[in-house]
Amino acid sequence: GGNRYITVIVYLEVLQSVACNSETLTFTFSMKAALEGGETHFPELGLKLTAQPGDALMFYNLKEHCSGTDPDCVEKKTIHAALPPVRGEKWVAVKWIHEKPYQKG
Repeated sequence: GGNRYITVIVYLEVLQSVACNSETLTFTFSMKAALEGGETHFPELGLKLTAQPGDALMFYNLKEHCSGTDPDCVEKKTIHAALPPVRGEKWVAVKWIHEKPYQKG
């Protein structure tokens, strides 16, 4: 019994083992909103965004013209966390978009 939920927190770290070669974007699409809680929190910006079904959010994870292998490339303003719902469920689809090939090989 009871509600089951999964919380995913995305930590934007520099990729040491993979050459990114491009800026990456995060695209989120809200399919079901929590009755309470469940915001996307951007601590550096002091923002907690509450999405409604059909809402989308897109932002860059890396600074412009960065390779992704330099710690200074991380766009600290877009470090974020998916906060858990207090009441109800939250369903979100996430897609990471790379402007150039993600991996060599």
